[in-house]
Amino acid sequence: DIIEGTRCGVCVPPSSPKQLANGIVSIIDDKNKMTSYRENARAAAVSFYSRKEGVDRFISLFSKIGWIDQEPNKGIS
Repeated sequence: DIIEGTRCGVCVPPSSPKQLANGIVSIIDDKNKMTSYRENARAAAVSFYSRKEGVDRFISLFSKIGWIDQEPNKGIS
């Protein structure tokens, strides 16, 4: 979902080495596609996996299960 949604690569079935090879070659052969995927991957990583995003996800989860009475972005900087 992340790869396709953020346009940072190609998805292939895990049991298909031929499709994996074709996907790799298609990226290597197209420098513009490679650059676009690289930039999109970096943006996705910063967005989805930043420390702040991780903390906000934990706070949200803990709030939902009743461990804390706080929503994300309230009281954490």
